[in-house]
Formats: sequence, C-alpha cells, structure tokens
Amino acid sequence: MVFGLIFGLVCAVSSNNWLLIWLGLEINMMSFLPLIGNNNSSKKKVSLYFVVQSIGSLLILATGIMQINITARIMILALSLKMGIIPVHFWIPPLISTMKSYQMSLLLTIQKISPLVLLKVVMNSAFLTTLLVLNAILGGMMVMISMMMPLLLLFSGTIHLSWLLSALNTSMFWNYMIIYMFLLTAIIKFWDMNQKNSMQLTLLNFGGIPPFLGFSLKLNTLSMLNSIHIPPLLMGSCMSLYAYVRLLLSGMTVSKKKVAEKLSPGAILLLIPQ
Repeated sequence: MVFGLIFGLVCAVSSNNWLLIWLGLEINMMSFLPLIGNNNSSKKKVSLYFVVQSIGSLLILATGIMQINITARIMILALSLKMGIIPVHFWIPPLISTMKSYQMSLLLTIQKISPLVLLKVVMNSAFLTTLLVLNAILGGMMVMISMMMPLLLLFSGTIHLSWLLSALNTSMFWNYMIIYMFLLTAIIKFWDMNQKNSMQLTLLNFGGIPPFLGFSLKLNTLSMLNSIHIPPLLMGSCMSLYAYVRLLLSGMTVSKKKVAEKLSPGAILLLIPQ
C-alpha cells in the first residue's frame, strides 16, 4: 500500500502524458483506500473518499484531452477537489474528524503533493490567484472557530497550502513542502501521544513565530512572491497564529486523556532556525 502511494505519486508528477498522470492519481487513490478502510465502521468514509477522488480524476482526464478556453479553470477545480481545499472542501471535514492519527497525517501531507505539482501547468491563471486568496483568508477564519484538533489542523493546512500555491514556481516550493509535512506530522504525533508541551511548541513553530524554523521559512518565501499575494497570506497566517495562541493560553489543548507529560527530545530539533 505504501509502495502504491509512492509509485502513484511519482507517476503523476513525472509524466507528460495525461493518461499516465490520470493513472498515477488512480494508483495513489486505490493505495490509500485500504489505509482508511481497515474496519467495517469505515465503509462510509471510504465511499466518500472514493467518489470525490473519482470525480476529480475524471475531470482531470477530460481536461487533459480537451482543447477549450475553460480547460485551465476545470483543471484547477478538479485538483482543488482532490486536495479538499476551499471552496470544494465540503467532503474533508466529516472524513478527517473520524480518522486515526496516521491516516490524518497521510491525507494532509502525502496526498496533497500530486495535485499541487500538477497545478504548475495552470500557474498563470487568474482563477488560481482567486483560489489562493480564498484559502488564505477563509482558512484563517475557519481556524479561529475550530474547536477540534483535526479541524484546526485541516484549516491550518489550508492556509499553508495557499503559501505553497503562491510559491509553486519558486525555489522555495519544495523547502516549504518538506518542512510543512514534517511539522504537521510532528504535531499530529505529539497530539496522539498526549505530549502536550511538545505539541504546543511545534504548533507555535507551525504558526511561524520567531525565532522558530517556521518563521524563517515564511520570511524566505515572502521575498520571492508576487506582491499581490502577500497581504492575504499574512492575514491568514495572523488569524491562524491568533487561534494557536488563544488555544494555548486558555488551556484548551485537545488531548485524548490527561497524563503526566514532559517535553519530547524530538521537539527540540524543531527549534533550529533555517
């Protein structure tokens, strides 16, 4: 299953033929389904994921063989649907709220790579800029009203995806992607292990508070962006950071049970600035 995820990802992002791209996306999807369908109670979420991803893949295949003016917009819509970002995010909140931690990590990290890289083919579309602004601002608003950790991380990831969209054609894209995946996976892991202090520290890093790694990452990315993208990105980041600080100061950190906690040595590595 893990091999299928990686093989499908590589096939999708490295192919120039739309049929092979579609095939890679399908292999990736079919490899992920067994990971979220390991018991009888998960049939509903497996069906939901399968239907949504199939619709997205069919739209991608159709736009790959059509030569019409609206092809770019349909492609962006299809890839957005597969990623579950605003405004086609309707399917992902009910799905992620019932997932285990490792399923959530895969859905919010590995499963985002192929659609993001494929968006490079329509990077110059004004529709993509609109999508970026929507995800930065509305994602920040959703973070501020999210009271469950899975939803908080989902919409925080949406804000970071808007940063990745703006950095698609810059040298910072892969740096941002790798560090984003690392930090998000660490937060989910610490939350699952009830390591409250480590999770709080990593969450602040994820929000971009100086002098953490997340701050230098965003600072370096900003220096390479189009000026029109900067205000919504900063606005979304400020809203998410406010939500993180409010969560930590109010003592409302979500954990599965109360245990005696101490700072994990792994969290110290996240403090190292770039």
